[in-house]
Amino acid sequence: MSPVFRHAQWSPGDKMQLRIRRGSLQARAYTPINWDNIEGSTELLAFLHGDGPGARWFDEVTIGAAGDVFGPSSSIDLTNVAASAVFVGDETSVALAHALRSVAPAARCIYEAVDAASLCTLLAMLKLNKNATVLPKASDHARLLEELRTTLESTPAPHELIVSGDAATVNAVRRGVRRWPHLTPRIKARAYWAQGRTGLS
Repeated sequence: MSPVFRHAQWSPGDKMQLRIRRGSLQARAYTPINWDNIEGSTELLAFLHGDGPGARWFDEVTIGAAGDVFGPSSSIDLTNVAASAVFVGDETSVALAHALRSVAPAARCIYEAVDAASLCTLLAMLKLNKNATVLPKASDHARLLEELRTTLESTPAPHELIVSGDAATVNAVRRGVRRWPHLTPRIKARAYWAQGRTGLS
């Protein structure tokens, strides 16, 4: 919460960045799930995995703690997304899916997850489980791509596809779509993380 937030211009799909430590240049980007200009507040969802600086910050932060925030700024523009959009993501993408559902309630969502049962529970808590499929994460992405192709084929054209999360998945989806000449979705993509790397935004 901040008085500055009352004057911020936010659109669904925008990101904001948190400086993890005062005096440090390290920052991590997150997707607000909503923005209240009257209260001067916003809400974030974070997936606490590994021992990265962002996960540690969310694990240790307390009510009333001060922090440096930058944004909101453009990341994936969802303002004019098609009502029949299809979304692909993972545990790190839930906030973006939440923002998408605020503008396209009927969007079809496909998730891959290391712990599929836990993600299903979270989606139900957030009321994001309608029109949602959760698949176990697999390195070959074969099942994910088959589910995506079937979903696109059953979705009215023009097709719009939003992809986020693991960089390997984003790349696999781009390659997969090129093999389906009868489908030509407009793709909006953002990799949030990559194995062995830190600091993607």
